Amino acid sequence: MRVRDQEDAVIEAITFVVRPRERHSGLWTSFEYVQHIVGGLKHHGVPEDWVAHVLEVAVRTNTPAAEVAQAASEIRRLKTLK
Repeated sequence: MRVRDQEDAVIEAITFVVRPRERHSGLWTSFEYVQHIVGGLKHHGVPEDWVAHVLEVAVRTNTPAAEVAQAASEIRRLKTLK
């Protein structure tokens, strides 16, 4: 897909979409991967409201019962990254 960078230049980006029939329940994104995504967003100056949205999606889609409290704590810690 084509996107615009910070200098307004159009560049090609690689992305993917999981087909609905190929989605699996019980999967979640690791804390380390969310941390990597958030670090990249912050490094590239993405607005904080979008970073917050990404974190909210990560929490909402990563809610195995045994990890909810730990994930919430880790997400709060991610919000303080600079």
